[in-house]
Amino acid sequence: MVRTVRFLGWERFCLVGHSMGGALAQLYANLFPDQVKKVVMIDSLAVICCPPSIVLKTFRTTMLESMRIEDKDPLSQPSYTEEQLVQLYTKTSSWGYLPDDAKTMLKRGSVSVGDGRFVLTKDPRLRAVSWIKIDRAEVLEYIKAYKNDLLVLNALPGIGVCSVWHQKVLDMCQENCHKFEYLQLEGNHHIHMNQADLVAKHVGRFLEDIQ
Repeated sequence: MVRTVRFLGWERFCLVGHSMGGALAQLYANLFPDQVKKVVMIDSLAVICCPPSIVLKTFRTTMLESMRIEDKDPLSQPSYTEEQLVQLYTKTSSWGYLPDDAKTMLKRGSVSVGDGRFVLTKDPRLRAVSWIKIDRAEVLEYIKAYKNDLLVLNALPGIGVCSVWHQKVLDMCQENCHKFEYLQLEGNHHIHMNQADLVAKHVGRFLEDIQ
């Protein structure tokens, strides 16, 4: 993200992100608060935490997964029919992809190789994107740094959250942000796709006074 901002020559801007994208948007705003006017997080609240008791196990697992991905031949990707890909998304994901959600994802996440078959284009390295996850105390310190406007759209049931930890993060955002809004919307984790008009209404209103 830092390289992208430098390349585009942006000085002051807003960030909108879903899930991991929302967590990264917040993290960027925490690190460079003077650059970010507003942040919108969709079914996301903070970067993933790791209890100290499992840090070593998590580090090892993520490192081995990263090595496994690097060892795979990028030219030997399996191909699927559209129906197989839709089933892959809806049956294997714990985040509740609806068939139409899956088809939307496939428009940007796959490419046709002919004969009605497709290969996935998502970078597999994202599965091992973070080798060491910070703990909850560090997350709260990060959050203190961002003082501008923040909107959190939390889907219910979404991906599910720890209510006690969730409230601590919300309280910290409320205490430190110039303007903080938290809204709960009924829907699954991909509410921005299957209820796009509802999400757009709230995001548009929040961003409308940008100067």
